[in-house]
Amino acid sequence: MVKIEKEEQNIVAYIGNYKVRGTIFMPQGARLSDFLGGVGQKQYIPVVDVTISDASDRLVCKADFLELNKDRILFLFPENKGKEEADKER
Repeated sequence: MVKIEKEEQNIVAYIGNYKVRGTIFMPQGARLSDFLGGVGQKQYIPVVDVTISDASDRLVCKADFLELNKDRILFLFPENKGKEEADKER
């Protein structure tokens, strides 16, 4: 069996009126768009360390694990680094 090295990617996804924040594990060096397209037949994306907020950004719930239905995602993007971290890199 071949072991694929993976790296963490923090993401934000919008599903209906909810914002989902969490971490996914992608093959090392993969782009998020390639990973999502490459999930292939899988309908669900495993996400860990999840927080779900409503449209007013109020916490609805937290979970250690969630499977995100690809058909329900309005949009998904990598979570930005904190402003402090980004300023240090400039």
